[in-house]
Amino acid sequence: MMRFLFVTGLRSEELFALLWEDINFDKKTASINKSIYVRTRSDYEFSDTKNSSSNQVIALDEKTIEELKNRQVEQALIGEMNFIFSFDGLPPSSRTFKTRINNLAKAAGVKPIHLHGLRHSHIAFLIEHNQSIYAISKRAGHSSIKTALDKYGHLYPDANQPLAEEFSKSDI
Repeated sequence: MMRFLFVTGLRSEELFALLWEDINFDKKTASINKSIYVRTRSDYEFSDTKNSSSNQVIALDEKTIEELKNRQVEQALIGEMNFIFSFDGLPPSSRTFKTRINNLAKAAGVKPIHLHGLRHSHIAFLIEHNQSIYAISKRAGHSSIKTALDKYGHLYPDANQPLAEEFSKSDI
């Protein structure tokens, strides 16, 4: 689940709402089309995503697809489950994943982060790997590219010099 959250950049309420029917294994995609509001593990309701641009189909890499297939097999051994990240057929508990993050952080000797921190890490990773801020903003489901630039523009601190050097590459 942690890797899935990192490689997709989903909001936790979108992640917890994911059902197996939202995954297309052949096309390697996940349909993000709802959020979940959990009052208690057995009292929950689906709702709209944060904004209309969050309703989207996102591409998944091959490793993620394989991990999802393995997850589906593991769940089948327990029983029928619709929620991808459920351990018992009910919606996943954010507390369960907070405990998991804390345990992983302790084992790694680092400070734990919030689930939403994996969303920020996803975006920072893509920026660091020179992906288009427009494409990143779309994948993150931001309502506008301005949202991405306002939140993540500081990750481009040394962008001025490389821009100037582009002119040296051309005969101008």
